[in-house]
Amino acid sequence: MRSRLLLASAAAGAVLLAGCAAPWNRGAQPEPAPVSTEDATATSEALALLRLGNNFVETRFRTDLDVGGLVTTVAWTDNPRRRFEATLKASGRVIELRGVGDAVFLKPGGAVPGVADGWYRLDPARVPRNFAIDFTPGHNDPGGSDRLIDAIVSAQVSGRVISGTIDLAKIGVGIGISIPTPDGGFPERAHHQLFDATLDDRGYLIRFELPISDSADAVLQYGDFGTPVDVEAPPGAPSAPEALYALLGSPGA
Repeated sequence: MRSRLLLASAAAGAVLLAGCAAPWNRGAQPEPAPVSTEDATATSEALALLRLGNNFVETRFRTDLDVGGLVTTVAWTDNPRRRFEATLKASGRVIELRGVGDAVFLKPGGAVPGVADGWYRLDPARVPRNFAIDFTPGHNDPGGSDRLIDAIVSAQVSGRVISGTIDLAKIGVGIGISIPTPDGGFPERAHHQLFDATLDDRGYLIRFELPISDSADAVLQYGDFGTPVDVEAPPGAPSAPEALYALLGSPGA
């Protein structure tokens, strides 16, 4: 069985949903324009670089995610050794996760009323599929960079920086940067928001930044490539109670 790990929480999803529903007044935004052959070629080249740039997800790396300072996550992934750990801070709470082989553990940090703080063992089969990762190469990116790349509308390369427009409605809900559809749908400008991505001298994707609302930016960063993750299973962790699964996102995700 693949080991599935949760990174996003209901708290993070609520923050993003509120952000997408907020007024969009970030100054002048690019208007959709007819796509020329030159533009399409530039976008294709940029997307190819970005997809090569996140191939590091098959190895070992650190992920940092900051959503407007309201939700922050630090995660360490070690695909070859099948190890994972993450800390998510939101609304004054600290939620921790560990993955050791096929076992998944969560420490809710008092985020669930009636559930004492401490480590609990999750049932991987109950983690919604879009909020789960596994140690299969190419499927273990806690930042969700693949969904970001797939949502890009146009892009161009300037040195190590790739910039352009992205359709927030196409990012969807899942592990990492997650944008649910707000009540009433997305405003028109959400379909062509600006973004910037940065590659290092090896071509690795190390930063992806985009506005998710008038008041909040999402900043995703990768680094510490090749660093092993030393994490062990919490001894004696009991099975997670029913109430704890409310942190795992929408069942239909």
